[in-house]
Amino acid sequence: MATVRAVTKEGEFIAKDSDRDPVVAAKRAVEKIESRIIRNLKKLEDKNNKKDKAEKA
Repeated sequence: MATVRAVTKEGEFIAKDSDRDPVVAAKRAVEKIESRIIRNLKKLEDKNNKKDKAEKA
């Protein structure tokens, strides 16, 4: 069982995974967090782009 926790300015991300091999479990948990952070950053970019377009109009 592996639990990974990452804290950024944008929030706290936690992922858990289990496998017979602890290295594999940790790798999968980190990959989950990575995808969540990327998804969160894309949402922020989209929000900022919409805000910029609204201000220009």
